[in-house]
Amino acid sequence: MRNQDINVYDFVPDIFRKEKYAACYSSVIYPANGQCLWERTEYNDLQPPPIRRQPGRPKKKRNKEAHELLKDDGQMKRARWGNEV
Repeated sequence: MRNQDINVYDFVPDIFRKEKYAACYSSVIYPANGQCLWERTEYNDLQPPPIRRQPGRPKKKRNKEAHELLKDDGQMKRARWGNEV
């Protein structure tokens, strides 16, 4: 772009410029009072729902690599008890 005499800032929108960023965050944000100064309500505090254990065997935490998914000829196959040939 230096060789072509093109200004890089012509391609950047105004909202990404430093002046707009500074203007956006120039207002003062007042901190909230501490938790002990908050107003108490008549309602009970919200609690997360109880954790229910899902039926079935838990999933393995590890995903197998691609080379582990390939079956070798040396591996024995599972016997099928109902189908005798």
